[in-house]
Amino acid sequence: MNLTLLDPFSHNELPEVIETKLEVASGLRVCAFNRRGTLLAGGCDSGHVLVWDFETHGLARTLALHDAPVSAISWTKSSRRLLSSGLDGRLIVWDVLRGVVLEQMALAETELTWSSTHPLRRSVCLACSSSRTETLRQVFLHHWGAGQHRPQVLHSPDEADAPAAADGASSAASSRRPPPLVACFDRQGDRVLIADSKGVVTLFSLAGERLASLQLAGGAAVKSMGVSRDGKCVGARQTQKTGNREPILHPAGLASFWPAGAGG
Repeated sequence: MNLTLLDPFSHNELPEVIETKLEVASGLRVCAFNRRGTLLAGGCDSGHVLVWDFETHGLARTLALHDAPVSAISWTKSSRRLLSSGLDGRLIVWDVLRGVVLEQMALAETELTWSSTHPLRRSVCLACSSSRTETLRQVFLHHWGAGQHRPQVLHSPDEADAPAAADGASSAASSRRPPPLVACFDRQGDRVLIADSKGVVTLFSLAGERLASLQLAGGAAVKSMGVSRDGKCVGARQTQKTGNREPILHPAGLASFWPAGAGG
């Protein structure tokens, strides 16, 4: 038998069509697997958070409290809790097994555009906000169950850069809202990476101290960002300024991003 004439794909059980798909009544904006990959959570335009058992592809939970589209979802390390944020300004911690709310916080006249749980401490979360009434963006930490009523702001670029507006100019400024900020923890949760609409990624301590910054090539807005599981690499997704505007992924080692000692 001439093995060189055999079709290399004839002995592989590759599906010709998609055999299974998850049905969603409302548009799905975000989704995330838990640590083991057994559960998939999705945030919908309707404000619902859906949890599927990925082995059976069955819907396990429907979590409803948001009044606006869900902007982000994040699992805790144990997969027992789920964090969701919405454009209604709500930040919610869910007990996935019981399907109930454990903690929640609401910010008036604010959209929460991104959120993430701390990689090691379930009582700490990170979120990005954008005001509906003025040009104000913030990245903040929130500590659940610590008697802390106001978030701990890590970065607020518009407070420092915005000039004093004359009467009547504030409404015009609010109509030109800048793109939202993007943020994530490093692997141990000791530092926070924050990216802006100009492609600048800045490293902050949890106390809000600016440690280092990097200008990504092209200067396009960063749409999402994440650190690899081993903590050695970071990936930033940008949108091209010209052409077909397809997303660009910039992977790089953290050691090459920051000065010696900053990213270690």
